[in-house]
Amino acid sequence: MQAQAQAQKPQCLIETTQSNTYGCHALAFEPCDPESQKQQWRQTDVFTLRNAKTNSCLDMFRQTDDVHACPCHSDDNQRWASLPNGRLQSTFNNQKCLGYQDVAGTLSPTVRGCYHIHLSYHNHSTDCRVYKPHHRVYL
Repeated sequence: MQAQAQAQKPQCLIETTQSNTYGCHALAFEPCDPESQKQQWRQTDVFTLRNAKTNSCLDMFRQTDDVHACPCHSDDNQRWASLPNGRLQSTFNNQKCLGYQDVAGTLSPTVRGCYHIHLSYHNHSTDCRVYKPHHRVYL
């Protein structure tokens, strides 16, 4: 029962320390914590999402549906529009929204077709939403 309660707890997007050859870091989800700066993402005036702790920006790789936290450069693959329903839509590819996939029991951030995402809440969905009062990206 406790494992099920943990699974239902909202998960927030974080930048990990795992890096790739481009100097970017992997993203992951962890239980939301209102005190955690690493879970805070602020949208700038050029539509980038900047991490409050690391100053990295949410970046969609152009060749794949992978998303990472990379040094900010404000190109279109780092720009995200916040839709009225709270979803984050890529301005590089406006058919794609930030979401997640289940990889061997671990939730991994990715982008998915905006119109193929379920509208339900938390772990019953594959999309991420912005919670503006605390600047969290959550599932």
